Amino acid sequence: MHDLQEGDYLPDYGSTVRAVDVRTERLGIEWVDLQLSDQRQLTLDGHDDIAAIPAMVESTPSGRR
Repeated sequence: MHDLQEGDYLPDYGSTVRAVDVRTERLGIEWVDLQLSDQRQLTLDGHDDIAAIPAMVESTPSGRR
């Protein structure tokens, strides 16, 4: 599964990830609970593949001259 983070946009759901919680039931059994910006909540199997557009990463000055 894509490592989803807060701020990622999920085009299939037309919403942005607001919170991510990963739960492990047993070794190898993992669930990902997502709260979306439109108040929907999703629970996905940790092995599901989901389309996501990563949140913008703030660029930092490289210090090169």
